[in-house]
Amino acid sequence: MIVALVWVLLDRTNLVKQGISPPSFIWFWFPVVYLRQRDQMQDKPWRLMQVWLLCTALSFAGIYLLNRQSGTENLAQSACTLVTKILHEEGVDERCIRVMDMQEEVRGRFWQAQALLNTGAKKPVTIERRGRDIYVVLPDAGE
Repeated sequence: MIVALVWVLLDRTNLVKQGISPPSFIWFWFPVVYLRQRDQMQDKPWRLMQVWLLCTALSFAGIYLLNRQSGTENLAQSACTLVTKILHEEGVDERCIRVMDMQEEVRGRFWQAQALLNTGAKKPVTIERRGRDIYVVLPDAGE
């Protein structure tokens, strides 16, 4: 948003230098309206406004996807620590290096995944998130 506001200020300054009357200073705080007014005053199609809206939508989509991915990676790291703890409690001298291939089974609650161990073996795991708590089940941990 700050970049958009700086761009509007620079554009406004540039228009004044060219002798073109820029949109009202009030629209400076609303870049999308500013762009619409700018194009309308110059009898141009509203391309700048459309590009700005598209870029804004893509930015929000990117932020959403990155936040979602980051949450899944944090869950995988926490689950890996729990897998190592479970293995040590079972008397197995192995540790989890990474939880991978996470498949979400129930939105935001259950995942099926594979735990890669330091021996190169992969173990299936089920991960459950209950609020802030994480539960991990190793189906064959007792075998």
